[in-house]
Amino acid sequence: MAARTEIEAGIYDAAMVLGVELMKSVDSKTGGNYLGTAAWYEKECKGVEFPFPKLFDRLYDLYDELYGLYRELHDSFGGVRGAKADLPSLMKRLLALRERETAH
Repeated sequence: MAARTEIEAGIYDAAMVLGVELMKSVDSKTGGNYLGTAAWYEKECKGVEFPFPKLFDRLYDLYDELYGLYRELHDSFGGVRGAKADLPSLMKRLLALRERETAH
């Protein structure tokens, strides 16, 4: 609050505010639930026992799948011997991935 007041008063143009988060005051399940609230709770976390690790697991799977599609496409255009991308199939998989993730 002090930083905001000094900026509003014209004393400073900018301020750096630091904060600390202590997560040792609760058990791991409660802490995970707190961290999981950074997500869209109703859509992604409601009813999930440990939302925080499961959300990161889902993100990992998504990036892994996207990277696989990228490598397949990149290698075929990059001249890697024996690499051929089936572009219609690749596009269908990419669109299916988008549909799955936007509906989730």
